[in-house]
Amino acid sequence: MRSDAPPSVTLDGFRQQLEAGGDIVAGDGDCVVARFAGEAGIFRYRTVELVAFRSDAVTFEHLDSPFRECHERFRVEPAPDGGSVVTHEGTFTMRMGLAGWLLGVVAVRPTFERHVAAHMASLSERSATMGGIGARAVPAPDHASPCSPKAMASASERSAARSRLR
Repeated sequence: MRSDAPPSVTLDGFRQQLEAGGDIVAGDGDCVVARFAGEAGIFRYRTVELVAFRSDAVTFEHLDSPFRECHERFRVEPAPDGGSVVTHEGTFTMRMGLAGWLLGVVAVRPTFERHVAAHMASLSERSATMGGIGARAVPAPDHASPCSPKAMASASERSAARSRLR
């Protein structure tokens, strides 16, 4: 996605969308745990995700969701003309072995990609409206995010946290 807004304003759009549409369970600042709900065709889903805001990206790690694992990163980089470019990287692993893999390839991946495209379009609209006078930009932190791999809890601690959220 291409935005005329600078990266700091585009990243602020992510933060505002989370504050407006997510149910923040814990944390504040650069690292939060939030609940999300949505629909994919006739199916409804709920997720609990660790969201980390960095100076150049926003990452999402699903702690509790229909997926066995899901990690996403929206990278925001400066465009040569002063705007920003947002790219998405994401992986997910389905439950249910071979049947889950087949379902993931045939149905879930296309739905997942449409959901990301819609989210990017919404972000693009939001950052375009934020680019004018009065736009609020979040300065990039000078310190490591509390969600950095070094600062994050161990896998066993995250697993225990997942159990408490259910």
